[in-house]
Amino acid sequence: MKFLLIHTFYENYLQEFYGKRQALASAPYAEQVKALVEDGFGAPHIYTPYLERLGYDVQLVIANCPFSQGMWLKENGRTLPQENNWLYDIVRMQIEALRPDIVYMGNPIVFDGRFIATLSHRPRLVAGWRAASIDPATDWSNYDLIVSSSTVCLDAARAMGVPAVERFSPGFPTTLAQSVQDAPKRYNVIFTGGWSAEHGKRNTLLLEIARAAQAGSFEPAFFLAGDPRQMPPEVARINRGALWGLDMYRALRQGEIVFNAHIDMAGAESSNMRMFETTGVGSFLLTEYNGNIGKYFEPGVEVETYHGGGELLEKIDHYLRHPLEREVIASRGRKRCSLEHSMEHRILELDRILKTHLDGGRSLAAAASAHHASRPAVQAPAGMEGSTPPAGTERYLALQRQKEELMATEAPGTGHPETSTLAQWHFRPTAAAPPSPPGLAASGADSPYRKEIEELEGQFPGVAFGAMVQVLGMRNVSIGAGSCIGDCSWLNVCIRDQHVRMKIGRTVLVGRQGMISTGGTLEIGDYCVFAPRVYISDADHIFSDIMQPVIQQGATFNRSVVVEENCWLGINTVISGNLTVGRGSVIGANAVVTRDIPPFSVVVGNPAQIVKMYSPRTSRWERTRNAEDIQRILEERQAMPLPGREEYREILRRNAVLHTLEPVLAGRGNLP
Repeated sequence: MKFLLIHTFYENYLQEFYGKRQALASAPYAEQVKALVEDGFGAPHIYTPYLERLGYDVQLVIANCPFSQGMWLKENGRTLPQENNWLYDIVRMQIEALRPDIVYMGNPIVFDGRFIATLSHRPRLVAGWRAASIDPATDWSNYDLIVSSSTVCLDAARAMGVPAVERFSPGFPTTLAQSVQDAPKRYNVIFTGGWSAEHGKRNTLLLEIARAAQAGSFEPAFFLAGDPRQMPPEVARINRGALWGLDMYRALRQGEIVFNAHIDMAGAESSNMRMFETTGVGSFLLTEYNGNIGKYFEPGVEVETYHGGGELLEKIDHYLRHPLEREVIASRGRKRCSLEHSMEHRILELDRILKTHLDGGRSLAAAASAHHASRPAVQAPAGMEGSTPPAGTERYLALQRQKEELMATEAPGTGHPETSTLAQWHFRPTAAAPPSPPGLAASGADSPYRKEIEELEGQFPGVAFGAMVQVLGMRNVSIGAGSCIGDCSWLNVCIRDQHVRMKIGRTVLVGRQGMISTGGTLEIGDYCVFAPRVYISDADHIFSDIMQPVIQQGATFNRSVVVEENCWLGINTVISGNLTVGRGSVIGANAVVTRDIPPFSVVVGNPAQIVKMYSPRTSRWERTRNAEDIQRILEERQAMPLPGREEYREILRRNAVLHTLEPVLAGRGNLP
């Protein structure tokens, strides 16, 4: 499949880049593009090397680079019809010469729908990326797909009538971190970016940092693009000029603290690339707090956040005085970025998005129709060709289609009141209950589960899923890398808004047939292990009116369940209510937990009772025969405190050898 990526780079960067490499302008076109890519400018948006590994036939065009574009004309024996419009004329020639299946515009403002309308070759998919301000005169009427990490831009695309919009965050190329890993720390606080009218909030914070620096407590370094005459004197004094490409990444690596704030149009949403660029090179990120930051990084653990200028300056002072604490957070941030936000992971999501919307979805539907017309719904294993599909397979596929239709029509981001009818979440109109996995007949490349598993693993990079797993309210679910969700498990979020309401940590095993549901917030800490058929929910059915069916009386929402780090839950465990299961605890098989469990406890029974607790005095698990034993150990813990949650999480991560659970633990319906 032919993929053409069309980008524009900053003109000042191009002039500086070629000014340092004057011989490059006469080099072949491919060599010029290769040199630009290797310098790293716009690297989180340069997908071509990664799509090539997935089998795409890829080409990259830097549309506003006169040197490389002029060389393309020369090598292809082309001449310009009118020099004044060379930017559009050459790109039009390239599209018509290469005849790509997919055109992806990195700047759909310059190349908006009016340009697309002039093409004699209509690609099967015209897609664009935008996460910055949009000129009111922009026309996206000829675009098939707009992707963005910004809700503002996605809403604007919908308002312009773009047929498809998708939320997507570009990834960080880990090779860039390797290129600058030897750069030493040189600056207390740094910022790289622009000074412009679109960054009023950020400009104010930069000025506060500059003024605080005059007191002599620290020395910041700003690398600002923009007119120095428009900057306050305090800011201009410490501005060292714009940096781009590898020079910028090297500066980020050299900062003890990297300050970040978003463009004004982002509102109360974190989504800019500086978060990933900073953590990707292993530096400490201090970024503004927004409600969605937890979808990317855990504040105080993997990055640090601030609310306003006062707290910003306080945290700068704190982390400059506590370098070890700062370095631990930076190390965690780098690991999270590498595991979940690297280009290697994000490109799988982009691949899924592109293929989903190719030909407006028609090509996939046509392929599926031809596939089913020419063979049975499920291909039999080798040696069984022509036999009847396994029992239940057709019914399962029908249910899967119905589920996909329901998910497609679900209104995203819809909030719900504190008490609502639970039936709308727990009960969907279906023809029949899903069948059990059909065993060995479902193994191999033709399993009916493979596509569903691949879609889930594309949505949650680094997580292994079994067969027949449902994740309802997917936008509100976060699952840490290395985790594993077993066959026939069900994850459900009742209130579907813009927040992460179900957070499953790293390297967590949810055993087969696990059921986890939240009507408020639910958190499972790192390194937890759940046996099969564990049930966790913070929502209860209301049954106060005996004259009404329970199913229509609604439910109690807005409660919270927390299962802290490194808990082991036995088979058939039930955890229900508004409670916390303390870190390092063990819940015995068939236990029913409805109240808080102290950390480092063993509980069994219905209702669950504490039978052992870890004593810091003896460094052993001690049997608790009565309330007096429990109270004695709690008092011992006050005198000799065990690790708090944050400290315990760090101990586990430091001691962990196993970081990624094998997919076989998910079951996968006997998939290889």
